[in-house]
Amino acid sequence: MLKIKVFQDEKKLYMTDSIEEFHSLMAEGKCVIPIYTMENQNLDWPFCPYAITNPEEFDDSELLKIYQRVMKLPWTISETDRLLIRETTVRDVDDFYRIYSDSSITEYMENLFEDPDEERCYTSKYIDTIYSFYNYGLWSIILRETGEVIGRVGLTPKEPEYPELGFLVDVKYQNMGIAYEACECVIRYTKENLDMNILQARVDPRNTKSINLLSKLGFKKTDNRSTDGLIVYILNLY
Repeated sequence: MLKIKVFQDEKKLYMTDSIEEFHSLMAEGKCVIPIYTMENQNLDWPFCPYAITNPEEFDDSELLKIYQRVMKLPWTISETDRLLIRETTVRDVDDFYRIYSDSSITEYMENLFEDPDEERCYTSKYIDTIYSFYNYGLWSIILRETGEVIGRVGLTPKEPEYPELGFLVDVKYQNMGIAYEACECVIRYTKENLDMNILQARVDPRNTKSINLLSKLGFKKTDNRSTDGLIVYILNLY
């Protein structure tokens, strides 16, 4: 069985239950995933981040995400009139160094690696592991009007604790409601796509801007503090 999904831009996702056909399509540079059956699932299939049993169970948007994951293309997480929230790419790292160059950005958070190549390596591994395993993580904020990377927003896994909301915006775009808008996108995406009931945020008690933003988003202060003295805020999604 061979099924082909063609997307609007003529990109193609091949799905096959034949391991020989899988190898042949891989050798041609095609985007291909296995269709597992009772007869073939114990065969020695090459590694693929996705395998399915019934292609008919997936709608076009789900198949597009599979195509993007296999081809290491970033998922679009959310869009507003001003912003595009998408998965980070290694190309974004140069923009991150521009944003982090203002010392106020790292007043309450960790800086990037001193060596940009080390940061690119870390980002590449992050994309391959965190995004693929959790289907969420820290994402890039893009200003739609210019295509410029202007910040980061998203969720950090904190197992067995609740995932943690994080955000930062380029200094020249602060005080414009962008952080609130981006965080709202994350909360809405979480409600619609992720099986989570609660989010947390940890904030330095001196970081009044972030505390005010969390309050505006509906987060409630708890009596808990993390081991590094940060105040823990909680948002109940339902």
